[in-house]
Amino acid sequence: MNTTRPGFVLLGLIVAGLLPDPLPALDLKLATIAPEGSSWMNELRSAGQEIQKRTAGRVNLKFYGGGIQGNDRKVLRKIRIGQLQGGVFTANGLQERYPDILIYGLPMLFESQTEVDFLRPKIDARLTAGLEQAGFESYGFAGGGFAYFMTDKPVNGLDDLRGRKIWVPEGDEPSMAAMQALRLSPVILPITDVLTGLQTGLLDIVAAPPVGAVVLQWYTRVKYVTTQPLSYTIGTLVIDRNALKNVSAEDQADWDKVVPEGVEAVVPYRGHVREILYQLVGGLRSGLSYGGAFTIKELQEQAEFVEITPAGVRESGSHDVSRI
Repeated sequence: MNTTRPGFVLLGLIVAGLLPDPLPALDLKLATIAPEGSSWMNELRSAGQEIQKRTAGRVNLKFYGGGIQGNDRKVLRKIRIGQLQGGVFTANGLQERYPDILIYGLPMLFESQTEVDFLRPKIDARLTAGLEQAGFESYGFAGGGFAYFMTDKPVNGLDDLRGRKIWVPEGDEPSMAAMQALRLSPVILPITDVLTGLQTGLLDIVAAPPVGAVVLQWYTRVKYVTTQPLSYTIGTLVIDRNALKNVSAEDQADWDKVVPEGVEAVVPYRGHVREILYQLVGGLRSGLSYGGAFTIKELQEQAEFVEITPAGVRESGSHDVSRI
């Protein structure tokens, strides 16, 4: 018959009581306008799964897609009261908390991707610091390309725009001022309502980058695209810094290794080869998701080739690096 001395039992209970309780898993609820099933949404969910795996389940990202959490103002309000912890925003969506984020999207500021590439190494760090002061941790800026006018009728000049209902993003004061100066007819709507506006006739013209128009299904309501770049678009994933207080520095560092997409190139680098390999695999995984495939064989069977313009090739590729 096995016996246990009471003293050892008591000692064990005392030691157990002194040990800190393990931190519960942290669920971070993030909102995005990316539609369910889109390549954007697939990439976000893939990143969330990778983060959950890397942190051994200590951090879980829960994405609410398709704009179901409301427009940007509603999402920011929900973050403020703790119902959400972050989201994927365009620059316009964050200007309420940090107005300088609109710098890249000022109308007619840039004429080419080369100009954008020249400034981004100088400006991105400032924007990251500004968002930090506004209470957000930012995980990089994804360039969405240039926005162009898209409409159901040809536009050959300013006169063709007059009298047409042109979308202006909610809170985009610079674009609103530009429209008024040109004596055009702006219609202010949150980005979540644009497709409905096109379907119901509330809008005649939108300004958007081609990739955004495809993912958000706006392309189904327009027939023509102008060739004049209007503004440069960016997006970023931000999380309320207060929500990250219980996340260890080690777990947060792992997030930087989760690659949403990548272009292989040659740049000066010093460090472990495993980080490079992870970047390469992340780029491959991203390419598979754009083709709706989970394996290379599926990509070979399902891939479709779409012809784009030379300008589109330049805008979609990497810049200021030596391509592999």
